[in-house]
Amino acid sequence: MMNIVHELRRAKGTTKKLDVLRTQEHNEDWLECLRLMYDTSINYYVSAPKDNTFIPDDELDCKEMFTAIGAFISRQYVGNRARDMALHCSQQYGAMFRLILSGSLKAGVSTTSINKAYPGLINEFKVMLAKDVEIDSWPVAVSTKYDGVRILAFVTKDGVQLKTRNGKELDLTSLKEQMATCAEGVYDGELVHGNGMQAGRTAITGDVNKVLKGSTNEINNYKYCVFDVVSLTDWATETSTELYSDRYSKLHSMPVLPNVMLATQFIIEQPKEVDMLFETKLRLGYEGIIIRYMNDPYVWARTPRLIKKKAIKDCVLMCVDYEEGRGKYQSMLGALICEGTVEGVKVEVKVGTGLSDYDRGLDFNDNYKDQLVEVCYNDIVKSKSKEINSLFLPVFKRIRRHVHV
Repeated sequence: MMNIVHELRRAKGTTKKLDVLRTQEHNEDWLECLRLMYDTSINYYVSAPKDNTFIPDDELDCKEMFTAIGAFISRQYVGNRARDMALHCSQQYGAMFRLILSGSLKAGVSTTSINKAYPGLINEFKVMLAKDVEIDSWPVAVSTKYDGVRILAFVTKDGVQLKTRNGKELDLTSLKEQMATCAEGVYDGELVHGNGMQAGRTAITGDVNKVLKGSTNEINNYKYCVFDVVSLTDWATETSTELYSDRYSKLHSMPVLPNVMLATQFIIEQPKEVDMLFETKLRLGYEGIIIRYMNDPYVWARTPRLIKKKAIKDCVLMCVDYEEGRGKYQSMLGALICEGTVEGVKVEVKVGTGLSDYDRGLDFNDNYKDQLVEVCYNDIVKSKSKEINSLFLPVFKRIRRHVHV
């Protein structure tokens, strides 16, 4: 198995990687490894251990490894026991086991490429995603862009299932109990701390990760901000014809619940009113706004019919160091440490978001050290205890090559 991984890592470009993948189309063990690795709905409730045990391909018992992995999926081990067993399995099955838990081959191969080589191998969990485009017709419905974790609540006669936008199941007991009192359907919303302002994003993300890892099934001070609902039938077939105005009207019949709130929609008819609301939301501490067309159906893709508007700025910083990755990016580049002056103040920030698997596999000293890095950001995070500030939501854009310092 690892021989195939190394061959993929040596292959340059998508076409050559696809050629390597297609040579294994009849290798059932390989295909199962990929499914376990890339299906984001599968939760192992434990991270890949820090271990470097190598097991030759001819000594790897894949069937036995799959059985061992199944025990993590079914949560036969929890807490320290799960971590101990993960290390034991790593020592028994080697790097392939660790890659499965990390969710990536670390070879610049995406789910899209895998499904192109092996159609339908990886189940993809689709939701409606926004684009940053111009409004093309009026009026529009405008709501707050909450800064949290996207959650889908599947309410059926048999109970409630909560899923993240990647399809991972979230066992948040109190929210499941509350949503069970709602009518059947698939509710789409954002799980936030407090009122969903930018300052609470780190906290809610950390809490959700604890629930996903199985260390708790509760979160303090959260709200589930619901902004859409789709019928179970439409969701199963991915063919919605119901207009957003009708779907939003259904949400008004939801019962009053302690941790659930309906996202308020403002009907706006002029661009200047959108700009005024956007600026108001930013001043209040929110990330921005979301714009919808009331006469549109739900679609299972990123679409220009759902518009996001948030504060994005650009700056150029010097890359001075790096941080090694963890989890799926173990032994790869995790983040670039950059510094410089932005909006008149000194900043130092770790930039990891926006780096591709290919970017993360490049040698730091040859490709990033002492280079100027173009970074998108939302705002400056001012430090009370240090002279150096940071950036909120930094995103790697590109390296400015051939810079002499």
